[in-house]
Formats: sequence, structure tokens, C-alpha cells
Amino acid sequence: MVWLMVLALLTVLLVAAVTLPRQSAPDTELGFPWFWVVFPATCFSIAASVGLLGTALPQDFQSTIYIAGYEPAPLALPNDRVDQILLRRRALWSLPILSVVGIGLSIWTWRRRHRHTNNATGSK
Repeated sequence: MVWLMVLALLTVLLVAAVTLPRQSAPDTELGFPWFWVVFPATCFSIAASVGLLGTALPQDFQSTIYIAGYEPAPLALPNDRVDQILLRRRALWSLPILSVVGIGLSIWTWRRRHRHTNNATGSK
């Protein structure tokens, strides 16, 4: 999972290194550059969802061995372990949704900012 976060950080830095030198001085009339908030958060949510899916699949689809006459004792977990399991299950379905929403917002904020920049300079 750590290598996924490092890859997400490198992706953000690469995009910043390519795009920031090409931009002129920051325009205060365009407002806050929301792309640079949404894009890194999206990269990290994608990395986290891929990491969670990669670790969840082998555990969730493990085969069980049936032993005749064996009745397992009721499973008792401490409250903090139950909370961890529930948090992980919530993250397994919410992080991919957050990633898709983040991709859409990243595209929208990028196009919105560059549409205003192109209109201000007169180029298309």
C-alpha cells in the first residue's frame, strides 16, 4: 500500500512539474485553484481504494475446510476490532465512489480554469 501512495505522490508532483511552469503568474481574478486540492485528493483516494481492493480480495474469498462434527465456538471480537472491520468495509465501497467523483471534479475544475484563462488571453 505504501508504494501506491508513493506512486500517487509522484503523479501529483509530475503533473505539477509539467503544468505549473507553463502557466503565467497566478491570476487572482480566476479564484482559488481548486484543481490543486481535488487532484491530489483524488490520486490518494484511487491509491487507497486499489490498495484496499488488493488486500481484501484474497481474504474475502478464502475457502473454508468443512470438518464433520465440528461446531465452531461463537466468535467474540473486541469492540475496536469490530470497528476496524466495519471501517474497512465502508472504505471498500466508499473510496471507489469518491475516486470517480474526484476524477470528474478534477476534469471539471481543470477545464473551468483553463476556459477562463483562454478567454482572458483570447486564445483557444
